[in-house]
Amino acid sequence: MPNVEYLGHRVSHNGLEANPKDLSALTDLASPGSRRAIQSLLGSLNYYSLFIEGYAIYASVLNRLCCDDEGGYPSAIQQVLEAENVKQGSQEDQGVDHRNTLNLEAPDPTEVDPRWIHAHRSFSVLKTRIATAPILQHFDPDRKATVVVYASDWAISGSLMQE
Repeated sequence: MPNVEYLGHRVSHNGLEANPKDLSALTDLASPGSRRAIQSLLGSLNYYSLFIEGYAIYASVLNRLCCDDEGGYPSAIQQVLEAENVKQGSQEDQGVDHRNTLNLEAPDPTEVDPRWIHAHRSFSVLKTRIATAPILQHFDPDRKATVVVYASDWAISGSLMQE
């Protein structure tokens, strides 16, 4: 059965799929080194957020870095790091010169704001997840449907899912 390219997505009898050309461009992006670069990245990834599980969590780490000028660490950052079992000085950071990838003005890596390191990790997770974007299947009335609802102090969301 043929597929149709529509608004940056591929629609077929299997379901809705992200355009592979766009995904390859997103996976080839360099780590953002400035707040403006993060804003641009978030704008690009937001279009495909439907395909990225946990997008809001990882994007919030990057978004707060753009908007938060204070030194405090939002709890979302800590939750992401704990969920991914990422610790400072982990293997992910070994061999990475954060002066070049995160803050060009920092004379040595110890002066890099830890929020940039957290943002770099969130960026890596988002790139991995966009590279393995699933095909979202069409609704099947013969399969059991489940409504998943999430609520916190600051947001409410819901989703209709099938097993």
